[in-house]
Amino acid sequence: MEDLLRKLEASDLCSPELPKRSSYTHADWAVLPYEAQEAATRRANEARAKVKNWPGLCDAIEALGEARYEPAVPLLCRLWLECPLTTVHDVVGHALATIGTPSARQAVAALLDDAFSAAIAARVLFVDPLAALQRVEPYFAPERLCQPGGNEVPLAVLDAFAPGAFSEEAAEERWLELFVRVRNHPSLADAVRAALGRASSATAQRALAAARKPKTQASGDRLTRYRQGEHVTVWQELRACENIGGDLREEALAVAGETMARVAVGVDVVAERLAKRGWKALSGSLRTAPRSADAKILATVAKKTGAPLPPSILAFWQIVGGVDFIWNYKKEREPPSLGIELDLDTLDPLAIEAPKRVREQFADWEPRPDGADPDDESLFLLELAPDHFHKANASGGPAYGVRLPFLGADPIFANEKHQLPFTDYLRLCFRWGCFPGLERYADRADVREFARTMGAGVDPF
Repeated sequence: MEDLLRKLEASDLCSPELPKRSSYTHADWAVLPYEAQEAATRRANEARAKVKNWPGLCDAIEALGEARYEPAVPLLCRLWLECPLTTVHDVVGHALATIGTPSARQAVAALLDDAFSAAIAARVLFVDPLAALQRVEPYFAPERLCQPGGNEVPLAVLDAFAPGAFSEEAAEERWLELFVRVRNHPSLADAVRAALGRASSATAQRALAAARKPKTQASGDRLTRYRQGEHVTVWQELRACENIGGDLREEALAVAGETMARVAVGVDVVAERLAKRGWKALSGSLRTAPRSADAKILATVAKKTGAPLPPSILAFWQIVGGVDFIWNYKKEREPPSLGIELDLDTLDPLAIEAPKRVREQFADWEPRPDGADPDDESLFLLELAPDHFHKANASGGPAYGVRLPFLGADPIFANEKHQLPFTDYLRLCFRWGCFPGLERYADRADVREFARTMGAGVDPF
């Protein structure tokens, strides 16, 4: 093994002339333009051409790892951080994980946030499962998952999850509780199902049963705190319970009502500003007010899905009604200038169907039987808006909507790229003047001015 280590030390991999690897976080890589991603890949290929016999060096690294040769750890740690060759970098990471000394594991785990290292870094976490849980739990928070690249670490952790490595069932159970909380997140659902399938059946069932148990105790102060400005925190607390009932649901409905009253005022403010610029809605109305007849429609949805509507959706329909900021491409010529020169398919204007416009969707739905498993494959997608291409009269993807039944307070707005809870999606819309597609052009002064002008004076919610 010593000869292999010396060979590695003398190789081009350790030459000071070899460029250091470019490091990108998951968030950095997710927003990096395609041209920049190609350039990074090209630099890695160019570095490989400068290393003689790199396949043979990979064989040497693998042999050092399989032999658990600890004297190689310092050099391997340096290569793990610096080597620009993607293939070699991966082989080094696996070798360090196999050697498994504390310093080797620490070096590997340090690149959990690296866009090209998370899968290997996650492998070493479960040696100390409770410490690892404390480290990775923030990555599973809904507000983190919706950020660019936010699902990469959770996916790596779920893939690496190996219950057989746990010495205590309690540690496995705590991990499963974390996974169960995010099991319905669109980008994690398949990975969670796979992880739960590898776990102890009894432990997984206990975690699922605990999560499904309704939480009914209200704090009693959330509405007051919301009115005092704790908008984000209060909604985060409400979303932490995936099944709400009793006093807690009543508290969530009160907060949702206060939230959507502010949304309604904000919609009217933006609608008036758009109307003054000559903007006309596809449906003929920028906002559709709630109607007394909506109550029957909402009751039908609840009956067919087997659960009451989530508070955020229910309050939106009862207080806001419907919103349609889609340009009327069917009857009008080119839209008026909004002060920004962009194609319609980049704007993704806010649009949420009013209850009367979704009736036909559930006409053929079969009512869910009492006691039906809310995690099965028969969740209904209630379509609430076209995707951003269809909003511009172009062929596109699936409609935005919410999956029902949803027993919590604020469901994910599914198929929209951010995968945000519904209330957070509305916040995103107002941040960009109710045209959230403008987020892509945040560096443009005209876009920022439009968003500021449209949202001026709108109360936060």
